[in-house]
Amino acid sequence: MRPELWRLHTGIQRVEAAADVALTTGFSAHFYGPVLAWASGAPFGDLLERIALGEGDLIQVINRTLDLAAQLREALRGSAALDGRRLALVSRLIEGDRLARRGLVAQCLQLAAAAGS
Repeated sequence: MRPELWRLHTGIQRVEAAADVALTTGFSAHFYGPVLAWASGAPFGDLLERIALGEGDLIQVINRTLDLAAQLREALRGSAALDGRRLALVSRLIEGDRLARRGLVAQCLQLAAAAGS
């Protein structure tokens, strides 16, 4: 999935450069491990042992990743031509969202939603 995301990201940056704007800061190719590990079923405590982040910061990283993935999903769904590759990417983003919304992350999201309503 990363090669496809890089391709999309590069395309976005080209469009921004042509419009003389720089809105997209990009993402780190080296910081995908914690969210991938979480979505793969790793215990939260194991993640904390492997990276130099506090609990709240790690929850925030996962939540922001979920938010960015949702934005990408909606952008792809809203595109005029939802071809097979884009449709496959949307499906993978939906599955990733499902896998990451578990345990402590799901509880924090529920609490935030309840506080916001």
